[in-house]
Amino acid sequence: MGTIQIDGSTPKLTIGNATAEDALILFDGNAQDFHIGLDDTADDLVIGVGSALGTTTALAIDENAGSTFSGTVTVGVDDTGKDVKFFGASAGSYALWDESANLLDLRGATAAGPGHLKLTTGELTVVDSDVLGKIEFQAPLESSGTDAILVGASIYAEADDTFAAGVNNTDLVFALGKSEAAAEKFRFTADTEIGIGGANYGTDGQVLTSGGAGAACAWEDAGGFDVSSITGATALTAQPAETDEIVLSDAGTLKRLDIKHIQAVPMFCATSAGDQTLSDNTWTKHAFNAEVKDTASGFDLTNERWTPGVAGTYLIGCRFSGKADGGDLDNLGVKFEFNGATPEPPNHVYSGESDAASHEIHAETIIEFDADDYVEMFVNINVGSGTPTTQQSWFWGYRITGV
Repeated sequence: MGTIQIDGSTPKLTIGNATAEDALILFDGNAQDFHIGLDDTADDLVIGVGSALGTTTALAIDENAGSTFSGTVTVGVDDTGKDVKFFGASAGSYALWDESANLLDLRGATAAGPGHLKLTTGELTVVDSDVLGKIEFQAPLESSGTDAILVGASIYAEADDTFAAGVNNTDLVFALGKSEAAAEKFRFTADTEIGIGGANYGTDGQVLTSGGAGAACAWEDAGGFDVSSITGATALTAQPAETDEIVLSDAGTLKRLDIKHIQAVPMFCATSAGDQTLSDNTWTKHAFNAEVKDTASGFDLTNERWTPGVAGTYLIGCRFSGKADGGDLDNLGVKFEFNGATPEPPNHVYSGESDAASHEIHAETIIEFDADDYVEMFVNINVGSGTPTTQQSWFWGYRITGV
């Protein structure tokens, strides 16, 4: 028989007569037969190998348009691939083998969130050590063979107990190869344990330490602390800065402490190099023209006052020298004013030296400061005759530690 041709505007070829019987189209080949047929019992259209219907089915299409492939499905050819896309039930979701990028893309739904990869087990009764899912990394075509083609790494979830209605304890295991198939190196458990090289979780109080380059880490007892534990364990060659810190234990809790809290700082020392003429027997704020030391830049040369800037207990002192050009100095007085007033009890200090040309007085007091409080020094020179004049004097203060 030659060619069969069906012409017409709506050509149609009908095989069968709607009765319960199979229908078959046979392709009689030289070395291999193929067939397309209707398996009327199963209501499937089948394509297969062989001369008899259903002998070796490759593709079956059922009455619901569902397709079943019985053999290998190949899309494209080597080095000339094709995209393969599987759509999900939600808009925008799909799995795509992207032939140009050589990757599998799992796309989440447009409105619902991320792509999702789920690895499951078909076990009906999960017991301890059963693997629920695994990802493996391998170079199976490596030309060296032997160890080179073994699984080099894997990540898997392993049951840590027999599963039950209230139990699904699971460990996450990381396996790595080292001249062998990947073997367990790290394990994280549902109890937040960290296992090293298996179920080695250390003991209470141990720490995870590095073994150095080329060596494994390990659980070890915490080491002691001594001078050699300090980075650059050398002695200081200068006074520590106020911002330097030390570490101490507060009832077992390590805390940092600025060195300034155990130093007598803030501190200052101001001086006057020249003479200051005063009114006789009158309290006058002493003028200073230089700072010998001022750790917190708290002394104000314009207003002749010191603001420490840190709350605390302070020792305030002075060394005041005065004279009378007529040689008739009766007495000197000095006082400290706190926030513009004399503290209680009165901090007045007097010293007498009748008919002297000059005299010197020392005074100290203790004052409680807030950060924004300030202190000033006032002086009084009483002369019998002549002009009262100050000589070089000093004014200082520092925080007292430990109180």
